[in-house]
Amino acid sequence: SGIPTRYAPGAVSDLGELLPGKRKGKWLLIKEVNPRAADLYVKYFSPKIVYILRHPAGVANSFYRLGWISSTFEEFGVNYGAIQSQAIDAIEKGWHKIMRYEDLANEPGHRFSELFDDLEIRRPTDYEAIISKYSESDEAGDDPYQILRKSRSQVEKWRVELSPSQIEQVMSGYER
Repeated sequence: SGIPTRYAPGAVSDLGELLPGKRKGKWLLIKEVNPRAADLYVKYFSPKIVYILRHPAGVANSFYRLGWISSTFEEFGVNYGAIQSQAIDAIEKGWHKIMRYEDLANEPGHRFSELFDDLEIRRPTDYEAIISKYSESDEAGDDPYQILRKSRSQVEKWRVELSPSQIEQVMSGYER
C-alpha cells in the first residue's frame, strides 16, 4: 500500500530538481526498505522519518514466499527483532513517526491523510482516486513487487500461509 511520489504535490519527480536553487520547497521522498539504514539517514541527513513497522510473522511470511529465509523461523524472529530495535533507537534521535503496517493497509485513506498532515504535504486534488487505485485495485495480482494492491487482503495473509508452529517460532525469537 503506497502512493508513488510522482503523485504528491511538492514532491521531487525529477532528480534535476535536487540541484542547488532548483528545489523551491519540494521534498525528496525515499522508500527505504532496509531498517539498518536508519542510523545513517539520521546521522547525516536529519530527515523526517516515517517508519512502518509490520508484524514479525507478516514479514517472515513475505520473506519465506520470496525464498529469503535462510535460517529457522526462530532465528528470523531474533534477527528481525534486533534490527527493528536498532532502527527505532536510531530514528528516535530525530523527527519520526512510527506507523503499523496493518493500520496503514486497513485504512489507507485515513492513514495517508494523517501522514500528509504530519509531514505538511498538500494532498493531491484526486487524493481519494489515487488511494483507491493503489490500495483497492481490481488489477491486484500475486506479483510481490506490484504496486496495485488490495491492501486489506495483505494484512492477515500470514495467519493462513504460515503454520501455527512457524508463527510461534517467529514470535519466540522476536520477543527474546
